[in-house]
Amino acid sequence: MGFERLNQLEEYIKEQKSATPEELCQKFHISMSTLRRDISLLVQRGTVQKAYGYVSYNFENAGKIIPFDVRNTIHTLEKQAACSAAASLVEDNDTIYVDSGSTTCHLIDYIQDRQNITVITSNLDLILRAAPREHIRLLALPGELNRKNNSFSPVSGVDLLCHLNFSKAFIAASGLTLEDGFSHSYLSERPLKQAVMSKAARHYFILDDSKFGEKSLLHLCPVSRADAICTNRLPEAAYIDYCHEHGIPLLTADS
Repeated sequence: MGFERLNQLEEYIKEQKSATPEELCQKFHISMSTLRRDISLLVQRGTVQKAYGYVSYNFENAGKIIPFDVRNTIHTLEKQAACSAAASLVEDNDTIYVDSGSTTCHLIDYIQDRQNITVITSNLDLILRAAPREHIRLLALPGELNRKNNSFSPVSGVDLLCHLNFSKAFIAASGLTLEDGFSHSYLSERPLKQAVMSKAARHYFILDDSKFGEKSLLHLCPVSRADAICTNRLPEAAYIDYCHEHGIPLLTADS
C-alpha cells in the first residue's frame, strides 16, 4: 500500500474540503477499487468522512487522537526505518529505556544481535516482542493498562524508575516543531516521560517524518534537549540546519 499516496490523498481532500471519487481517481491515477480501500483507511483515521457522491475532510475529528490499533497500521515502514536508525545507538551491555508508542515498539527488532542488553519499558507491544528473546533482560514498569496507547500508565512505575540505572532513553513523540519542540498526546503518560527525561543522560527521539511540523496536546521538551533524532528520512532544510547548528545528530536508516 502506498502510504505516501494515502497522505497525499488526505492532504488533497483537506485542501479541497470535499471531492468526488471520480475526481480523486483521475487526480491520483488510481482505480476505483484502490480509492475505496484508501478512503476506508482515511475514515478509520477519522480525518475523512463519506457522503453520497463525494468524500469530505472531517475537520472536527482531525485533531483527535487516533486509536492505537489504527495508528499501528499507519506509516509502518517509516516507523521501522526510524527504529533501524535508532538501533545504531544501542551498544552491547547497554541498559536502555524504551518509551511507549506505535513507533518505538519496533526498536526491539533491530537490536537482536546486541549482547547483554537490558530494556526498561512500559510499552506493551515491545514487552510482547521481547518476551521470547531470552538474551534480552526485560524490566516492565508496572501500572494501569492504557489501551489508547498499548502502554502501562504508572501507578508505581515512576517510583521504581528512581531505583534503576540507565543512561539512554529512546523516546516517542507525537509532534515536533522548531518553535515548540517535542510534544505528546497522553496526559496519563506525562509523569513517566518527565521522570525518564530527568533520569536519562542521553535522550534519543524516534519519530517518522509525518511528525515533523506537527504539535500535539502536551509539550515535552525543546528540540535542544535531544541528543539525537532518529527518523526514516531527512526532514525539510530548517530542521537539518537547526540540528547542524546545535550538534544534534539527525539519523536515518541510510545514514
